[in-house]
Amino acid sequence: EGELVEMVIEVLYGVAVSMACCLKQRSKQDGRQMCEEMMDIALALHDILLEVTDFPDLANSISVVCEEWWKGEWDGKEEMVPNCVLYLIAKTLSGGALKLDMKRVWAMRQSLLLLDFEDPSADPLKLMLLSCCAEPVYLKAVEGRKFLSFLFGLHPKFVEDLHSSMKNTIPYCPKSFL
Repeated sequence: EGELVEMVIEVLYGVAVSMACCLKQRSKQDGRQMCEEMMDIALALHDILLEVTDFPDLANSISVVCEEWWKGEWDGKEEMVPNCVLYLIAKTLSGGALKLDMKRVWAMRQSLLLLDFEDPSADPLKLMLLSCCAEPVYLKAVEGRKFLSFLFGLHPKFVEDLHSSMKNTIPYCPKSFL
């Protein structure tokens, strides 16, 4: 059974890498439509993204597919966002995040405008976004500070929570972060 799982992971990884390469090669002049089969595969990959985080190379490759779909402004880009944003933010909060990870979050920031902050299903993401206020990668990197600023424009009620979170974080921040 372990060999079968390993084989499936390798196949999914190959599909994700191939799709990411394809998306990177397509120019914006090609139009905004992608063939239905590509869309179906991308959505299937998006749907399993949060379930394969134990396989970092696969999860990262799937995230790249979703990010490229978003950046390429392909039809259906909104459907590639929810799990991708959760994955990227969780990655930056897990410790050991790289500046590149922060840049990827920054590149996806506009996708947060699609969220309904009144819907209870957004609560886990809101908690993660509030956690960003105390995470060194967000405080050190230029993109991280820009991202935190961006969060203040998302939703009026969320701004109150964000303000409280930042206010509680400031006394414990090293002076070099301020």
